[in-house]
This record gives sequence, C-alpha cells and structure tokens, in this order.
Amino acid sequence: MKERLLKLLAVVLAGILTGIAAYYGWKALRQEKEYQEGDKVYEEVAQTVTWRDIYEEAPALRPEPFRVPDPDDPETVSPSAAPQAEAGELPRPAVDLPQVNFDMLEEMNGDVVAWLYCPDTAINYPVVKGRDNSYYLDHLIDGTENSNGTLFVDYRNRGDFSDRNTLIYGHHMQSGRMLAALTEYEFQDFYDAHPLIYLISRSGSFRIELFSAYTTEAASSAYALDFSSDTQFVVWLREIAAKSDFQTNMQLSTKDRIITLSTCAYSFEDARFVVHGRLVPVEERSGD
Repeated sequence: MKERLLKLLAVVLAGILTGIAAYYGWKALRQEKEYQEGDKVYEEVAQTVTWRDIYEEAPALRPEPFRVPDPDDPETVSPSAAPQAEAGELPRPAVDLPQVNFDMLEEMNGDVVAWLYCPDTAINYPVVKGRDNSYYLDHLIDGTENSNGTLFVDYRNRGDFSDRNTLIYGHHMQSGRMLAALTEYEFQDFYDAHPLIYLISRSGSFRIELFSAYTTEAASSAYALDFSSDTQFVVWLREIAAKSDFQTNMQLSTKDRIITLSTCAYSFEDARFVVHGRLVPVEERSGD
C-alpha cells in the first residue's frame, strides 16, 4: 500500500513539474513573440519614414576647454578665465545618416521629438516625449502595449534638447534591440569604433560626441537636470567624465548641451548603464 502511494505521489509530482515547465515555456514563447512583434513594428516604421543620405561634415574647431573649478573660487569657471585651446581642425568622417519624414512620423504619434541612430548597431529608433516616464516603458510608437517600449525623453526635459542635460531612456533587450548596445561602451574598443551617435530632429541633424559611459544607480547624479550656476554644471561634468569606462581627450565647456542615454544594467539590483555626450550640429552635407 505504501509503495503504491509513493508511486502515485511521484506521478502527481511529475505532472505538477511538467505543468510548471509547460507554463513557463509557454510564457517564454509568448514573451519572445511579443518582442518579435515589437521589432517588426520598428523595422516597418524605419522603412516607411526614413531614407539614407551621405553626410560629410566640415572640419570643426577644437572647443574651448574649461578649467577644473575651485569650489572656493567660482571665477575659475567663467569663460574668460578658461585657458584657450590651441586652434586646430578635427576631421569628421562621412556617415550614412538617416533622413526622417517627421510629418509622416508625427501622424503615427504626436509625441515624436527626434530619431536616434548609432551606425553599425541596432540603435535606429524614433524618440518620443510623453507626459510621464511610465507610459512608453511598455507602449510602442504606434500605441500598442508591448514590452519593447519606445525610446523617450524625460518628461521634465524640454522637447527641443536645449536643456543642459537631456535624458533619453530605453530598454536593454536581451535580443540586443532598443538601447542594449549602450552597454558595449564599457569597452574602449567599442567606443573607438563608435564615438558618435546621431540625433535627427525637425530643427536639424546633430551628432552626440560621447565622452563618458559607466554603470550607476538609478538615483545617481547622472540624472541631474537642474544646475544653479556654471560652477555647479562644470563640477557635474567633471564628475561624470571621471567615471567613464572608456578614455577620451574631449574638452567640454559650460556652453555644451549634454545628452544622457540610459538603459538597464544587470551587475547589481536596480543598476543602470548611462552614456553621456555633447550635442553638436551636423555642419555640412554632401551627396544626393
């Protein structure tokens, strides 16, 4: 009797475990299908509203640097007190830059403010600005509920990227989609091959010249939006530049507008990976 009972229990337990495995397998397949549907939407949007044009920018002068500020001497960060950079030209390579039909894109979604593109990566997406920082975490550009979400600007920012620090958020998808590629900036070789990300808006095309990337907490100073003075802004620039996983000789100034791209990281609970760059207009186009 006891042996029969043990066999029955084993059969029941096996059935339960099989059911659990089947449930999680179904859930994983459903999630994968959802991700694929989201990817398809963005691929179709890109094919519909963008086309490519070769841009070759005019050489740019090296920027005026800032002096490391002395907290007891605010004058050290004034533009007149900053040492002058040696004049010189920095070459800008040609890039196959997306051109965007914003009329068509805004018909799909009136929250659209820009398009983000990083050559030779999966980053090639519209950017929106909503009324909060929640809706676009799980809604596509067309309003469909989907875990891919949409790249979005922090609702507290202006939509024209004129703030000293504009935050753009996006998911880190296991498929490598959305902003997953940002975490590759942990490595110097990846930065050397991808030093620029491009932002296209109605007002023009811009390059984001990257100068820092690192893993941080969700509540870190990387997400600062309010700067009461030039001194505070430069102290912040110095702080985020010092944290970078890659090295660059870029010099910044109090006039720079910073774009901070943020995605999830998995090295500790609630970790984030951020990439900082300054926004600079694309200066000259050549080609058809």
